[in-house]
Amino acid sequence: MIPTTDDDIQASYRAVLASTAAQEALLVDRIRALSRSEEQPQEFAERLAATLARAVRDVPAYRTVGLSGEDFDDPLAALARFPLVDKSDLRDRLADFCSDDIDPDECRFGTTSGTTGMPLKVIHSLDFIASEYAAALRRNRESGLPGRRRILMPMKTVPLPWTEYESPAKGYSVVAEFGTAAYEDRAELLERVRKFDPDVVYGHPSDCVALAQALDAAGVGVSPRLVATFGEYVSAAVRGYLETTFATARVIDFYAMYEFGNIAVQCLHGAYHVEDKVYVEVVDSDGNPVAPGISGEIVVTGLHNDVMPLIRYRTGDLGAVISPECPCGNLSQVITGLVGRGTGIVSFADGSQVRLSGVTRILRRYPLLRFQIARESESEFTVRIQPSPDFQDEMLSGMRDLLTRELADRSVALRIVGPDEFLPDGRRKTVDYLDLRPAH
Repeated sequence: MIPTTDDDIQASYRAVLASTAAQEALLVDRIRALSRSEEQPQEFAERLAATLARAVRDVPAYRTVGLSGEDFDDPLAALARFPLVDKSDLRDRLADFCSDDIDPDECRFGTTSGTTGMPLKVIHSLDFIASEYAAALRRNRESGLPGRRRILMPMKTVPLPWTEYESPAKGYSVVAEFGTAAYEDRAELLERVRKFDPDVVYGHPSDCVALAQALDAAGVGVSPRLVATFGEYVSAAVRGYLETTFATARVIDFYAMYEFGNIAVQCLHGAYHVEDKVYVEVVDSDGNPVAPGISGEIVVTGLHNDVMPLIRYRTGDLGAVISPECPCGNLSQVITGLVGRGTGIVSFADGSQVRLSGVTRILRRYPLLRFQIARESESEFTVRIQPSPDFQDEMLSGMRDLLTRELADRSVALRIVGPDEFLPDGRRKTVDYLDLRPAH
């Protein structure tokens, strides 16, 4: 039964939290052992070759690739012979992407957030889940964060009153989650935040910005050591605002998908370094690999989830891969120009089309905390923008001209709005584009 009332949604969400905490408790020993292990991981080529060989042997969807034996001596050449996989493949043929060797007691089922309009079932091994938590514990240790932390997780769209619980997998850290929509008395909520005094603020960038604005407006100060964001594009304006408001905190962004966990993590110098449990390619619109530094669609191969190995999986996200010449010393691949989920194509009755990635690139040139494009009719668009403090009114005319040109001279209305004036779409994450026309 799908929860519909606020009470039903809250009960369902809390049941998920309780179930997750119970599952984490069963993995605590495994997580601790992995987080403290000094064993060196396999070399990349060995891990990739082993992943591909197991996939061809155990996973129905990959048996037709036709590789064996010496084919895996050159794992990158072997990888190139695998077909690209997209979300519709997973939706329509889930069982074909699961290992024949799967042990139901050693894996967990989950569902993606569905912000693309296509929520998917995904299966992770317990070893994969434990390794994700262990990597986070190691990263926190290296960053000087306390083992038992206070983690604040703001959410706009879940009507959840303040809920605190211990997370065994996070070193028994105390986590506080809440939905700002659940509080008519904002002062009460902000006082709870002040008393909680988080070490970490963790959430979607738009949720972290909304919290920062509320704290700033009320003159309430907190001093987190880390602001960690995920799930949405982080512009320079958003990063600057969070760094200014949470002056004691380092702001880092995680590029992640439920299917893989963290794909790339920002270093102190702002580069998105690819995690060693995945391999990243970039392809053009026809699915052909592009040269380093050329933007295209990000394609990911997972190296650590044997029960459902996803090989050459099209993410729908846009970016480029460059060589890792970073002052931080990390030698892993670097993703640059990451602009988040490609929002597709706008089609018009005359047969013409416009790629929305071009529209969003224009908006991201400006100091905006958030924007949202709404198609009101066949040829009318409204763009809601929330400026950062650096925005200047004279920027509006140039922005409107560029957007009008990009949308093939269709009507574009710009509206400056506050954080609560964006249109809801029923999903947890901010979505850049909404089509408001009647069913078509």
